Formats: sequence, structure tokens, C-alpha cells
Amino acid sequence: MASADAPRNASDPAAQLQRLQDENLELRQKIADLDAMAHEDQLLCIPNRRGLMRELGRLISRHVRYGEESALLFLDCDGLKAINDRHGHVAGDAALSHVARLLTQQLRASDVLARYGGDEFCVLLAHVDEGSARDTAARLAAAVEASGFTYEGQAVPLSVTIGVAPIGSDDDAQTILKRADQDMYGKKG
Repeated sequence: MASADAPRNASDPAAQLQRLQDENLELRQKIADLDAMAHEDQLLCIPNRRGLMRELGRLISRHVRYGEESALLFLDCDGLKAINDRHGHVAGDAALSHVARLLTQQLRASDVLARYGGDEFCVLLAHVDEGSARDTAARLAAAVEASGFTYEGQAVPLSVTIGVAPIGSDDDAQTILKRADQDMYGKKG
């Protein structure tokens, strides 16, 4: 005799198959959601550092396999600490969101904008030589500076310093990031 807790269609293979397919679909969706959370910055809805590293690995692989020229831009939002200190962290978050939206609007659909951490962003540029990457960096810096960000009716100046690192044949992700970071800090000097 079947227990009262057993599903009514426990002996129906078609019903069991449907239940398993539904559970499988639900689990796949949960895995996709967790993957997105692990690779996406929750504030800005762009890739986080982990997502950046995944995309950078793909870009390096394409460079090695097909010889595609590409570059990484390393951006530091200048003065974000001062914004946080003067206006609060909500203002700092608003400034970061503003910069992320602005950069996204300035980039090609094939480019990848990611938040490296804190007030630092990276941009992955495929199919560009070093000169074009530096031109893009200058254009992005000018766009941020001219953007006219306001918080609670007050103008808050924004600027970014950008380092550029073309991707070379012997590079790994850490080497590229280090070169771009060094180039960026050289410009702050």
C-alpha cells in the first residue's frame, strides 16, 4: 500500500520524467543566477574582477591563436575618496554608476567594461593596435571630465587616469594588468 506522502503519479513514468525535467530546468536557472552573481558587480551590473579575468583570458587566447591585436585599459577614478568624504558613500556610488554608464556609452559593443575593484575599472579592447587603444583612452578620459556629474544639485568634478597595455604573445593576465596599472600610475606622477 502506498504511503499518504507519496506523490499521486509516482508510478507514472511520464509524470516522473516531467517532474525531473522541471527540477533540472530550475537547477540550471539557479546555477546561471549564481554564475552571474559571481562574475558581475552588483552595484554597476558590469563584470567584476572575476568576470574581467574570464574575459581577459578569452582575449589572450584569441591573440595567441589568431594574432588579433588587443589591449587592456586600466582606469582609476580620481578623487573618489574626496567625494565619499565630502558627500558620503551614496554619492561615491552614484559617481561610480555615472562613470560606468558614460564609459559603456562610449565603448563599442565588442568592448568589455569591468569593475576591477573600488574606484578602478578595466576596459578590454579587441581588434585595436596600441595607438588606437591610447586614442580610446584619451577619448574616454575627456568624456568623463566633460560629463557634468551632479549630486544633490551640486556639481562634482570627475576625472579618470587611464593606463594602456597592449596584449603581447607571451603575456598572461597578471602581466597585462601590471603593465596597464604601471602605465596608469606613471600618468598620475
